[in-house]
Amino acid sequence: MSVTLKSRVLGLLRIPERPHIPPGEEAAAQVFLAAPLYYRYLILAWALKHLFAWGGFAAGLMFLDVMLNRAHVIHLGDDTFALPDFWYGVIVASEIFGAALLATQTVTSYFITRWNYECRYYILTDRSLRVQEGIWTFKEQTCTLANIQNIDVRQNPLQRFFGIGDVVVRTAGGGAAAAAEDADAHQA
Repeated sequence: MSVTLKSRVLGLLRIPERPHIPPGEEAAAQVFLAAPLYYRYLILAWALKHLFAWGGFAAGLMFLDVMLNRAHVIHLGDDTFALPDFWYGVIVASEIFGAALLATQTVTSYFITRWNYECRYYILTDRSLRVQEGIWTFKEQTCTLANIQNIDVRQNPLQRFFGIGDVVVRTAGGGAAAAAEDADAHQA
């Protein structure tokens, strides 16, 4: 049986591939995944970040090239010094290493974004709402339906374009002391 790269990485990070349904709630549990348009939204955000990163990298290379061409011959008073060819090799090797590092980061972050989407579950039972999300930082929250006090829907302009939004569920409990310690403790 072939084990996929995703399974290996999730196993290494101890992230469940399937949603964890509360014991005794299996019969009434409804499992939802995030909307497919949410994945497109994530990929667009990922692509824009990396477009700017690669653009910045290219601009840095062009700046470095201009500076090296100017610094090839240094004039100090009546003396003229040439930059040794060795340093050009070091700089080119650094540029290649930087490009390889950025390419590796681009591919890795794509898979993290994709797997983060695929491992995001919303489990609704007769008594609770459970949200599982995250790859790097796994987060699992359970809100008892009886304690829900407020439900907000938030959308930024890009989310409105995709027809998606963030549903924020707030629950009761904890008092002022708990709210001061962790403002998001009662929010999913």
